[in-house]
Amino acid sequence: NASNGSLGAVDAPINLFMSGTLNASALNGNVAVNQIAGSLKLGTVLATGDPALGRGLASLTALNDIYGDAGNRISAARVELDSMTGAVGGIAGNLNARLALTVAPGYTDDRALQSQYGLQVTAAGDIGIDIVADPLRNPLGHLLADTIVSSGGDVRLTAPGRILDNNPNQAI
Repeated sequence: NASNGSLGAVDAPINLFMSGTLNASALNGNVAVNQIAGSLKLGTVLATGDPALGRGLASLTALNDIYGDAGNRISAARVELDSMTGAVGGIAGNLNARLALTVAPGYTDDRALQSQYGLQVTAAGDIGIDIVADPLRNPLGHLLADTIVSSGGDVRLTAPGRILDNNPNQAI
């Protein structure tokens, strides 16, 4: 945990080789980790700070699945998830399904700043994510969806608010 600052950086994430649950927080900073082998199991991941100053990003990468048990939550202005050979979260009813990941992304109506908010996901398998509202950063639970791509599985996103295109180069 970082009481003021970041855990890793986007261009230099903290490399992990762990079998337990990751709980991480960066107050006024970013969380950037890379599980170099196996799956990445999440508990609570929190990154706060002003996105206009390059803060509030949770960037999580794993060789295999990125998943969490009941109570998992990723809270950040922008969340980037990349599973190179596995799934991100899960979709109930699918083979070997895990629970969906719970994500509380930030939101802004300011089009000039929207690229610093929202969700970007890449996976080889299924993507299952439930968006939840955040009383401070996103009280209505909107999702600014950037690139969300599965090369070999299904994609399921839910949100209590709107799901909006946040990719200036592609359309949903």
